[in-house]
Amino acid sequence: MKINPLDLVLNNKLKIDKNFYFITGNELTYIEKIKEIIINTYNENKDTKIEKINNLNSYSNSISLFESKKIYVVSSIEKIDEGVINKLDIKDEIFIFSLENSPKTRIIKKKFINRKDSCLIECYELTKEEKIKILNNWLNKIGVTLENETYWFLVEKLDNRYVFLESELKKLEEINKKNLNLED
Repeated sequence: MKINPLDLVLNNKLKIDKNFYFITGNELTYIEKIKEIIINTYNENKDTKIEKINNLNSYSNSISLFESKKIYVVSSIEKIDEGVINKLDIKDEIFIFSLENSPKTRIIKKKFINRKDSCLIECYELTKEEKIKILNNWLNKIGVTLENETYWFLVEKLDNRYVFLESELKKLEEINKKNLNLED
C-alpha cells in the first residue's frame, strides 16, 4: 500500500494498522516529519516504547510485563528480504524504515508496496500544488486571511523542503494578525 505523505501532514492522523512503514525519498526533512507523525500517532493510542535497531536481525520479540507495544526504528535495509520479513514473529510491533533513495531502496520498495502489512511513503520536495494545500490548511487552522498578492508571493517564496516551510509558517503565525499583507 502506498500513502501520500501530504495526507498525513494535513490530517496529522494515521490509522495504524500496518506492521511495516517504509519511508523513502530525497527530502530528508519530510521523511523525518512523516516518521514523527507515525510515532506520535501510535504513541497517542497505546503505551509504547521506541527502540532503534540497526537491521531486522537485531529484532527480538520480547515483551515485558510493563511494556505492551514497541516501535522499532530500523536504520539499515541490509539483510532485508522477503524471507527475513516473513520469519519475524510480529504481534503488535511496528517497524519504521526511513531512508534516502538509493538503488537498494528501489528493490525494497517493490517488496513493501505489495505486502498487506506494509506501507510505502515516498517523500520528495514539495511541489507548488502541495505548498498551496499546506498554506491553505495552515491559514484555515489559525484563522488568518492573506491579500491575493501576499498569498501568491508566499506560495512562490516558501521553501520546497517541508520542515523549512513549516518553520516559515510558524514565524508568520507569530505576527499574530488576522489579515496579513506584504508589509507585515
